[in-house]
Amino acid sequence: MAKRQALGDVLDVLLSPTPVPASPPPAPPAARREPGRAARPVAVVPAPPPPAEEEELQGKKDRITVVLGAGLLDKARDAAFYTPGLSLTDLVAEGLRRELTRREKERGEPFPQRTANLRPGRKVR
Repeated sequence: MAKRQALGDVLDVLLSPTPVPASPPPAPPAARREPGRAARPVAVVPAPPPPAEEEELQGKKDRITVVLGAGLLDKARDAAFYTPGLSLTDLVAEGLRRELTRREKERGEPFPQRTANLRPGRKVR
């Protein structure tokens, strides 16, 4: 049975500033089995979410729209497609969670609550 790629590996590839060589997709199960043996059905059961994720799932969810480069979005869709049990939403949520944790650690404390809404549109440089 093929080894399932860990979610962290996929996110590391997507968030890496330098290109990481991608491994080829695994061969279909029929190509790996011995001649004369029937393929066994395989059930993909996603692992239970970690405790912080459980709290997040019970709360209200909001929909947002973001604009991403075509290459990044295509790479993310490929990762979700080739990772059993992973949705594009899961991938984005995990990446955002990791990046916020990294930035808070770099800052030395959690970000305070906003006092106003974000301004829509392009960021001012």
